[in-house]
Amino acid sequence: MNKTYFLLLLGVLCFTYCKNEQANAAEQIVGQWSLQEATRDGEPTSLLSELYFHFTSDGQMETNLPVAPGKATYLLEGKKIMQKGENGAVEYTIQSISDSVLILAIELKDTPFRFLLKRNNQ
Repeated sequence: MNKTYFLLLLGVLCFTYCKNEQANAAEQIVGQWSLQEATRDGEPTSLLSELYFHFTSDGQMETNLPVAPGKATYLLEGKKIMQKGENGAVEYTIQSISDSVLILAIELKDTPFRFLLKRNNQ
């Protein structure tokens, strides 16, 4: 009986933690982000030096990423950001997020990219 109670309690705690983490990411992502550094296949690249992202709290975003530039909608599911717009759909993975730093990973044409972005001060 104690084992069942423990597993149930553990499940509730995990569910609560995951839900809180999702809510925190949704709140933290809102704002304007500018590229500080990028890697392409693990090597530094300056090809995207002017890259930016702007996320709003109502599920709208804008970026100048060449494969999907312009305004779009986004959906945050766990550590995934799904961007859907006129220029196609793109999926990003949040590797890390804080109040001031956002690290996104994306695979484009079988090549991994990693973006370290800093929040723009308003």
